[in-house]
Formats: sequence, C-alpha cells, structure tokens
Amino acid sequence: MEYQRLKTNAQQHFALWSQRLRLLRRFYFQVADAKTAEAEVVDLTLSESFQWQELGISMALSDALPISWNAQLSSSEVQLKYPMEFVCALFDVVFHIESSADSFAP
Repeated sequence: MEYQRLKTNAQQHFALWSQRLRLLRRFYFQVADAKTAEAEVVDLTLSESFQWQELGISMALSDALPISWNAQLSSSEVQLKYPMEFVCALFDVVFHIESSADSFAP
C-alpha cells in the first residue's frame, strides 16, 4: 500500500513538472520567434583605404569625448539599450585599439 502511494505521488510530481517545463519551453520558443525590428548596424571594420577625413574626424574618439562621459552615461536620465558595464567595456576596447592602431583613427 505504501509503495502504491509513493508511486502515485512520484507520478503526480513528474506530471506537474513535465507540464511546467512544456509551458516554459513554449514561452521561450515564442520569445525566440518574436520578430523585432532590425537594429542599425554600424560597421567599425578597420580599413587602410577608408577616408576618415571625409567624415570630418580630426581627433581620436577618446580625445573627443568629455572627461565625464562615463558619469554622463551612468546618469539615471540616460536609458541604454545594453547594460552600462557592457557599453563601458566596448568604449575601453575601442580606446585601447585606437591607441595602438594607426589605421583606426587619424
């Protein structure tokens, strides 16, 4: 009798979690299938033949940004599409590449 009760409880538990997993999986697939507008892609590919002067770029990005750019982006009024840490890490990478590559900025 005890075995039968344990078996029934185990089956009910399995059925409950199986249903929850199916619902969760369906939700994730619906989120993945949701169509969103494509974001504008900015090509930052390094190119020796690219004419930076045509864009009016006369200084490095790290020199053009204000000293407080990080604090300005961290402001509560600014809403970024990506986490602040990610954006700051991207700027750090760009600044590092910019300081070590002649072809990235004039």
